Amino acid sequence: MKIKRPLSARHRDKLTGATNELAAAQSTLRDLQARVNEVNQAVAGYDKTLQDRFDSSQKALGQRLDNAKAQLKELTQKIDDIVTAFDADLANEKAAVAKAKNDADKAAQAANDANQKMQSAQADLESEKKRPQTISASLQEIKSLLDQIAKADSDQRYVDVIRR
Repeated sequence: MKIKRPLSARHRDKLTGATNELAAAQSTLRDLQARVNEVNQAVAGYDKTLQDRFDSSQKALGQRLDNAKAQLKELTQKIDDIVTAFDADLANEKAAVAKAKNDADKAAQAANDANQKMQSAQADLESEKKRPQTISASLQEIKSLLDQIAKADSDQRYVDVIRR
């Protein structure tokens, strides 16, 4: 069983505990198998009584071996459950990070939009600040033109008076 992602402390503790239980069960299993082998060697060639005792011992050891295998299977299931829970937690965290990134992207876009609106409003304000100067310059030009018209009109009257 190979875990590719780093485990959280909680999952690591559960996994370590389950792994230690598994190691202890495997050690017991190896001890039992060694004892069965020793008994097989010791009773080879003895009479029927010893064979019967051996058979009963072997049966008892077989039952213990079956129990150890069942415990081993149970511990393996616990480890698998821990890994599954870790994967689920990791998937939830991944979803939360993706949502946070999406929210941050939206916030950044909103900030960019607000900045563009502010720059546009700033440009409009600058334009409005220059408006009185533009109006004043236009009024000066109109005044100058009116003065020229008035002068031209008086010059025209003078010319008309002289012609008459």
